[in-house]
Amino acid sequence: MRRALALLLVALTLGCAAPAARHEAEAPVVAARAPDPTPASPTPEAPTPAPQPAAPPAPEAPAFRRHVSPAGKADDAGEPSLGVDPRNGAVLYQANLETFRVDLANDSWTSVAPLTTTLHSEDPILAVDPFTGRVYVSQLMADCSILAWSDDDGATWTTNPLGCGAGTGFDHQTVGGGPFAAGVTPLGGAKDALYYCSHDTVTTSCAASRDGGLTFLPAVPVNTAATCDVTGPGHVRVGRDGTVYLPERACHGSQDQGFALSTDGGVTWTQRFLAGVGSQGESDASLALDATDKIYFCFEGGDGHAGVATTVDRGKTWSKPVDLGAPFGLQNTQFEVAVAGAAGKAACAFLGTPTPGDDQAAEFNGTWRLYVAFTWDGGANWTTLDATPDDVVQQGCIYLFGNFGPPCRNLYDFMDAAVLPDGRVLVGYADGDVDGRQATKGVIAEQVAGPGLR
Repeated sequence: MRRALALLLVALTLGCAAPAARHEAEAPVVAARAPDPTPASPTPEAPTPAPQPAAPPAPEAPAFRRHVSPAGKADDAGEPSLGVDPRNGAVLYQANLETFRVDLANDSWTSVAPLTTTLHSEDPILAVDPFTGRVYVSQLMADCSILAWSDDDGATWTTNPLGCGAGTGFDHQTVGGGPFAAGVTPLGGAKDALYYCSHDTVTTSCAASRDGGLTFLPAVPVNTAATCDVTGPGHVRVGRDGTVYLPERACHGSQDQGFALSTDGGVTWTQRFLAGVGSQGESDASLALDATDKIYFCFEGGDGHAGVATTVDRGKTWSKPVDLGAPFGLQNTQFEVAVAGAAGKAACAFLGTPTPGDDQAAEFNGTWRLYVAFTWDGGANWTTLDATPDDVVQQGCIYLFGNFGPPCRNLYDFMDAAVLPDGRVLVGYADGDVDGRQATKGVIAEQVAGPGLR
């Protein structure tokens, strides 16, 4: 969010104890490394044993390659958005007023933004409907947003200058599409529903569109400052059954985190809480749903560590939270983002540093890198890797409370991730340290080795 600190800190939550959630056994987390070589077979002795089938090779450890935007493109990429068209694998990247279609094979970044979304913005965001491939770009303008969408990966666009519902908030909007909930009638031939959520100083609210973004219903309150920190809704997500989810990073006096959900197309909302994980009220929480609609909830805990928990019943019960940065001794993390694919396969990406202390303070001197944690067994085990071992993403603090604090506000509020059709993970982020200089350079980290999420 690019608002003054006064607006962002006015929503102080009230303490309200939540019932403890039932937890399962904690999942182990390991650091990724290359597999050990297969030991040589012993020298055969007479009589020669019958040949045995060779053991299958050990899976290759995950690895990532960086795609840095060319000079003059995505140079102002704080809080970037990333999406993949599921129909053809086209990659879309939003950097402030710029929208790019990125050819990873040739490292080419082609501008495809419509004129209407390149003029002014108080918050930019892009989302790709994971079911239809429709691309949405939303640029915040006071109490509403200019909304544009494309069904051909940016070749042509349709624009709605009033891309919100009446009564929506003035900051930190998120848009997302997915299947219609049961009983909701599509309008105008729309293939999927669209949701627009944002906040003001006391309320987070969401508005639904049933005609693909041409019009929106009035906004419905999702939560208030009496329950959760309204300044921090995460990216809205839609499940295969049409359930809408909005992550919430700090609830009940920053004791809990969780999400709001709607099963009736955004008409009513229910809150579910992951109790006792704490919150520093900094980075947005993020969630993703696999092919069975199992939820993977990634968050920055009250200790500043990157955490993940799963739920199969929409947040009524949870697995025991796991510290994803433990294998690397990470003491501060930011910008957690979740993605998922086939049943039991998910990943959480985040920035992390082993430096302890207050990472919002000007004197903080942490060295930050990009980390990605994978699970291929539904969260029973997690493998975390340093995705940028040869590159520092940020040096110093990462400030998240408005534009009038320490001079380390360059990364703004979040980063993003997506999954290619073959299951490989992409992470879109801004590089805050280029040759020792503070920057906001657009980068995509592409998984080039190891098991994916399909």
